[in-house]
Amino acid sequence: HRESRNFDKMAKSFQTVLTGKLPWGPIDLDINKFINYSTYEGLVIGAGLHTNDRLADWFRIGGYFQYAFAVLTPKYGADALVTLNRRRDLTLSAAWFNDLTESGGTSFPSDNTSLLSGDFRYLTIKKFDRTEDVTVRLGIRGLKYFLFNLGLSANLKKSTTFDLATQEGNALLLSDEFRFTSISAGFKWAYGEKFIQTVKNKISLGTKYPVVWFQYSRGLKDFIDGEFEYNRFDLKINKVFNIKYLGKLTMQLQAGYIDQPIPACNLYYAPSTYRTVSLYSRNSFATMRSNEFLSSKYASLFLYHDFGYLLFKGKKWFHPEFAVAQNIGFGWLDHKESYQAIQANPREMNLGYYESGLLVNNLINLRLYQVGVGAFYRWGPYSMDKTADNFGYLVSVVFPF
Repeated sequence: HRESRNFDKMAKSFQTVLTGKLPWGPIDLDINKFINYSTYEGLVIGAGLHTNDRLADWFRIGGYFQYAFAVLTPKYGADALVTLNRRRDLTLSAAWFNDLTESGGTSFPSDNTSLLSGDFRYLTIKKFDRTEDVTVRLGIRGLKYFLFNLGLSANLKKSTTFDLATQEGNALLLSDEFRFTSISAGFKWAYGEKFIQTVKNKISLGTKYPVVWFQYSRGLKDFIDGEFEYNRFDLKINKVFNIKYLGKLTMQLQAGYIDQPIPACNLYYAPSTYRTVSLYSRNSFATMRSNEFLSSKYASLFLYHDFGYLLFKGKKWFHPEFAVAQNIGFGWLDHKESYQAIQANPREMNLGYYESGLLVNNLINLRLYQVGVGAFYRWGPYSMDKTADNFGYLVSVVFPF
């Protein structure tokens, strides 16, 4: 019994690290809502909490409140989830928020990324939209390894730029506020995914096979005040290859397509993290400027190969780990005339965007995390005139758990 309790305690700690939720009696404190930062919002401070299984194992309810000091803006929301069948992961959820959301960003249900997974891109985002959103979603596990979802969403977005220009007679109408209503259907497929089942939790151990996310959204005009009719397709594939004597290769392919000229805030800005010196964030372009490229259809490939200790054994207290990366992106923007009023005049990357990088991780091992350095170089059709402008210098932070 003691071993069982110790295992559950360890699993609970592991779950806290993965989900960012700290159990406190019948309440889970949302650690990621306490403090945050981004280039646009500045320092963000707040609090968030949800009920947990100690109150009831079939439903969860919670909310959060934050304040972004750089833009003097409150951010808040609430959500609820009912588990209808735990074995089938059958859930019904509803969420409402009034918050700042990334302009032209892409997200997938059942895709949990965080700072602990090395995703630091949020810190560098410069363009957010004020968004009020209501979403209802049904989720269910089927065919063993599929996690399906159906959703209905309605939101109001207020952009910081004129994200759509429409011609009416001789007049050019510029708009920065938009209403979207959409239905969506998609899945996450993780063939061979394994789990640890504890008394109260099920923790994923991942899979050695590719993980696939697919999402289809249909924009509805004149339904719940929706203003735009469109079809949107989003795809992401992630795979890790463990290669004997060579290290570990991580590959992510991401693509999207939208068939109508909708506002830029709901199109695709290529993910970028460039600063003179920035934190390295996988699956984003380290030398690309913020909101530099806008696309209505795109495909990106991110390759990261970690040699570990294979190239340099090091000494007892010094174990640098070398890694190389190659990022490639293509994008096309249809109906360019609809986006002529956007500040900074974003370009399309139809000729192909290329950058290559070298990282030396684990130069400093602080137990909880490891610190290294790196540099990326931008080359190809979109390279800068000045050689120095093509470089991006990085600090890598790796959490070894």
